Amino acid sequence: MSRRQIARESGIHNSMVSRKLRQNATASGYDLKWAQPYSDHRRRTA
Repeated sequence: MSRRQIARESGIHNSMVSRKLRQNATASGYDLKWAQPYSDHRRRTA
């Protein structure tokens, strides 16, 4: 599924999808199990 398709189905702009994928990426790519805890940590320490 492309980033544009993800954005369309999620109802958000495609640049937001790209930004979130970039923010939550690891050296080996996007890891869903790692992304949520990392996002939670950023929110708590902001």
